[in-house]
Amino acid sequence: MPEERRIPRRWTKPLCLCCAMLFLIKSGEAALIHVPADVASIQEAVDLAVEGDEVIVAEGTYFENVKLRGRNIILRSESPDSWDCVRKTVIDGGGLGTVVTFDGGEEPDCILEGFTITGGTGTLVRSVSTVVVGGGVWGRKDIESSSTRATLRKCVIRDNEVIAPPGSKNIFTYGAGIYSFAGKIEGNIIVDNKSFGLIFGVVDEEIVYNAGFGGGVAYCHGLIIRNIIKNNWASDSGGGLYECRREIAYNRIEGNRAYRGAGVMDGRESAVIGNEIVGNRSDTIGGGIYINYNVVYNNVIYDNYALLGGGAVSCRGKFWNNTVYGNVGFGVNDFAWGSMKNCIIWGNTNSGTGEIQNVSALGLEPTACIIELWDGGGVGVVANNPLFQDPANGNFELQPGSPAIDAGTTTTLDRDFEGNPRPVRSVFFEDRGDGSAFDIGAYEFQEIVEPPHGLMAR
Repeated sequence: MPEERRIPRRWTKPLCLCCAMLFLIKSGEAALIHVPADVASIQEAVDLAVEGDEVIVAEGTYFENVKLRGRNIILRSESPDSWDCVRKTVIDGGGLGTVVTFDGGEEPDCILEGFTITGGTGTLVRSVSTVVVGGGVWGRKDIESSSTRATLRKCVIRDNEVIAPPGSKNIFTYGAGIYSFAGKIEGNIIVDNKSFGLIFGVVDEEIVYNAGFGGGVAYCHGLIIRNIIKNNWASDSGGGLYECRREIAYNRIEGNRAYRGAGVMDGRESAVIGNEIVGNRSDTIGGGIYINYNVVYNNVIYDNYALLGGGAVSCRGKFWNNTVYGNVGFGVNDFAWGSMKNCIIWGNTNSGTGEIQNVSALGLEPTACIIELWDGGGVGVVANNPLFQDPANGNFELQPGSPAIDAGTTTTLDRDFEGNPRPVRSVFFEDRGDGSAFDIGAYEFQEIVEPPHGLMAR
């Protein structure tokens, strides 16, 4: 715990800033710098801080565009564990660019936590193409720098936008909430952010293509875990997340919208594990997930909408132990290669018919799955009602009589959607599946199933 050493307000005068910094360095001890008690602004405090210091910000609204400048410090509100404090400690970019910008050289012990980050409009960058990036948070100081490895947690990142300016030509926008962050993004609420560019249009009698990608999060290649990513919008792709290529785990990804890939878009190398992906809407293809070539495990994907592929599209790696329910526009589309094991695909529609389309285009077939109205082959695939607890209210745990219990095949997964152990053998009165006791679907039943009346357990 850093020592409680207040920084005298007189040090905030321009002529004394160097003296203050020299004092901190010579002391050799981490300091607590309070805003506004010690210095008037967050940026002043960051500029004074040295390695290991904490900048603690009191409740209030601070109209600033803060730059971390590569400093490995903790920048936090007074009570990051209190959502009431987080809501009342606001950094507002005032429509003047990115709200919080990292240098790119920060390490994981550089922590930003406990703020509401809002009012960002991103940074216009001209390189190979012209882009507007990072409405709320940008993880590097320029387009050539490495992305920061800092930690971003317990923040509300809302109502930020990256928009192609009116009359602009061929401008792309990325990451209205967060852009280019390689550190851990944990326990945040990322909501109501917008990445927008007119997809096709005519400006000065010239056809132009402006496009928005990643309404919530874009090009973030660190661990993205236990966040709520909700009601974000991208005019082109990735309403919730776009091109995030590490691990996307245990998030609630809800109500996002995009032209394609509304929930999670184009994570070719990402591991999508244990997420609740619900109520996302694509105008064309991929309501829940669009394009994943790595692993998709233990997710509950339900009530998403797309003209084609409401649940998951082009998931061409390991698609294991997912529950895909009640999506409009097929449950799973274009599963051309990879492996589909232990999945429940039920109650999905495409104009009234169809659970899966193009699932075995290359001769690959599902294994140990429950698929409604399925007659397309596979190993151990049945079309029996999986008997969820309460699917109308989003509860996809299994009833004791579910045919999914112990009916799966062996995989390397050792936890389920809730983090409970898997496999757990529950049925002792008959043989099911391959004998491994893996359940089908995202949930692993944790109790013993009583045998039917009159049938002795083995």
